[in-house]
Amino acid sequence: MNVSKVGVIGIGNIGFAHAQSIYNNEIDGFSLAAVCDINVNVKETVDEYLKDVRFFEKYEDLLDLADIDTVIIATPHPLHSEIAIKAFQKGKNVLVEKPADISVSKVKLLNKEAKKSGKKFAVMFNQRTGKLFKKAKETQEECSKAEELFEKKFEKRLGVRFFDVLMVFAAIIGVLLAIGLFLALP
Repeated sequence: MNVSKVGVIGIGNIGFAHAQSIYNNEIDGFSLAAVCDINVNVKETVDEYLKDVRFFEKYEDLLDLADIDTVIIATPHPLHSEIAIKAFQKGKNVLVEKPADISVSKVKLLNKEAKKSGKKFAVMFNQRTGKLFKKAKETQEECSKAEELFEKKFEKRLGVRFFDVLMVFAAIIGVLLAIGLFLALP
């Protein structure tokens, strides 16, 4: 299996958790190569818990490393797009913490750069594995299956699609409302 060398940018609570998981070999296929944080005091924690992992104060220096092919961005939200775009320009795969950014226009630019780079891009949604969210997803999938089954049975029995019938009723209701409004006008 190929091992992706990872750099984590932003070593706060979330960034440190990512770095430690990779460092402790809890994630197959990843190896922690470097971390970065503008807070130099974080270096002491990195030296203690992530021995022999390179530390950088500037994310540009980490992105310049040829041996790193993937970066995880766990910085303050307004910096996500800026750093990710530079990472793509340096040929890195990117995993960014949610939200991708706080500006829709920056996220659109980020998506454009990701596509242009041909590299892998993902936004971390950390709650997706929680019990509540797993159950919500299962329920949604069950509802989708039930809806599909209902639509198939409806079409088989009546020979028309349920959606088509629904649209006809919506059009009729719309016409009736328009007539009602017209009649109600002085």
